[in-house]
Amino acid sequence: MYNWSYMFNLLNNGDNNEREAYPLFIKDRFPSYEIFWQKFIVQLTNRVENHNDINLTIDSKLIARFPLESIEKIHERMAISQLHYSALIMLLKAYKQIAPASKNLDSLENCFSHLYSALDISAELFARYERLKNNLPITDDSFDPITSVDQSKKIRRDWQRNKYPADIEDIRHYRNMMLHGQMFACSATPEAGFLSLPNVGKMENYLDWRTVFESYRTGHTQDFMWSKDIAEKSFDIVVDFLEQEWKRNLI
Repeated sequence: MYNWSYMFNLLNNGDNNEREAYPLFIKDRFPSYEIFWQKFIVQLTNRVENHNDINLTIDSKLIARFPLESIEKIHERMAISQLHYSALIMLLKAYKQIAPASKNLDSLENCFSHLYSALDISAELFARYERLKNNLPITDDSFDPITSVDQSKKIRRDWQRNKYPADIEDIRHYRNMMLHGQMFACSATPEAGFLSLPNVGKMENYLDWRTVFESYRTGHTQDFMWSKDIAEKSFDIVVDFLEQEWKRNLI
């Protein structure tokens, strides 16, 4: 296939979400997203014939572009492209929750939920690309309405057996505690309403709300951070991790 990387870039040829995310975190923190987009995604779109048409193209055109591949393998390419974009959207959603998280616990929860989703989606992306890259036989159709959901879960779980680093595990655990456990106890500044609560990796020590309130009362808050700072730091950790994983698995 022709190398389209010299003809297209996200700032000029991405969709609205990609152009929005580019200066926020793609350009400086996640440049491998654009590299893989140029290398792999562009050739699956109508940009090949019309630079202004960003849509994924139809099967008949893909069969002509990849004449040696089965329809199952072509659909695997399309699934990879959709996962690639979906991971970015989850990161963009997480980013937009950072500022409101300063005063809103729901926004903090939403930020962590989107980061968790970005990691899950990326795991499936890496696994699918690996079997495509290694030319493994692909007999299951990624878009089969009966089998595709269970297949995606299995592919993702198999990949995630490669254990995440400790800081990523802590972020995922923090999200699980927020969404599946008791509410987090936190305080708000009297006038501005900024939230303070136990940091990632420290919440297990403050499951008893009374220990939280006692920490505030005595000033022993070394395990606590402002909610916006928790969200921002966790976002940065996840983006940096995914940048390295994009380099390792996709570039």
